Amino acid sequence: MKRDKHGRFITKTTPQLLDWVKPLNYNQRKTYLLRDWVHDYRPKQGDPDFNPFRLRKAGEEGKAKRKARDKKNHARNLETQRAYREKNKEKIYAQNKASNKRHEVARRIKSIEWYHNNKDYVAWKRLKKNFPIMTWEWFQENVLNGKCEQCGMTNKQHLKIYDSNLHVDHDHNKNQDVPRGVLCSRHNCGMGFYDDNIEEMEKAIEYIKKKQLT
Repeated sequence: MKRDKHGRFITKTTPQLLDWVKPLNYNQRKTYLLRDWVHDYRPKQGDPDFNPFRLRKAGEEGKAKRKARDKKNHARNLETQRAYREKNKEKIYAQNKASNKRHEVARRIKSIEWYHNNKDYVAWKRLKKNFPIMTWEWFQENVLNGKCEQCGMTNKQHLKIYDSNLHVDHDHNKNQDVPRGVLCSRHNCGMGFYDDNIEEMEKAIEYIKKKQLT
């Protein structure tokens, strides 16, 4: 058999070709010949190649029929759905409203559960907005497992008394986005009120010493 420039068989309905096709089995005929020359060769009923030709032709026609049928059914279904929606507007609106409410409640419950299971992570994310260089490891070591650097109160004690983690202290004059240390609520508020003014703190110490009752 000769091939063309594309490597396909040159298939013309000649007696030599028909004699060459007959001894081939079904798979060989389908693989090498039928796929290329079915448009030229029209086998008759009773020939060994009639059955695969008929199946291929029926498959192509059936595919077109199914496509047209599906398109028609889709259009009919759309019309039916539009008519139902127009007839039952209030019912559909009530169903959608109830469904949205159920989903909203479920989302809220899920978000609340997630928050209670990840409180430490949420606290770290909130602090990270003010202290971008703060890492999760630093937060765990100094806040969750740390102590107040003035009174030594642990984070567990702070949670019981103030219902919050230890506070991250920072310089109020410069480098405000750099954490300076960890303090409890009482000492952090005191440092904040004095605004890191050492002179005022020294005056306060002198005042306490002078006015302290003996």
